[in-house]
Amino acid sequence: MTGIRISLFFITLIFFGACSKPMPLENYSDDQLIEILFDVHVANNMVNANSKEIRDSLKRVYFEQLQEIHDLSASQLDSIIDLVHLDNKRHIRIYDSLSIKVQAMIDSETIKEESNNRNK
Repeated sequence: MTGIRISLFFITLIFFGACSKPMPLENYSDDQLIEILFDVHVANNMVNANSKEIRDSLKRVYFEQLQEIHDLSASQLDSIIDLVHLDNKRHIRIYDSLSIKVQAMIDSETIKEESNNRNK
């Protein structure tokens, strides 16, 4: 009887562990990872631009939206962020591309602001 309980316990553990296992990083192209990490950085910057009183609520809302956009669970998103940092060559390649994308966004916003200021 004890052997059956132990077996059922391990089968249950394996089942739930398999259901919540995050997808390996190899399932994502560099372009997909860049898009995901870009959104993570934008969300973090938007959260940090607000007062401390509302940051936790905003972070929860932004990251729930990010998970929905990229069809990821919270654990998958955390896994992606962690795994990218562990793969040094890919990390460098992705963050080089990501920094170019972020700089392009900053430049675009700067141009819009300068244009708006000239039109006033």
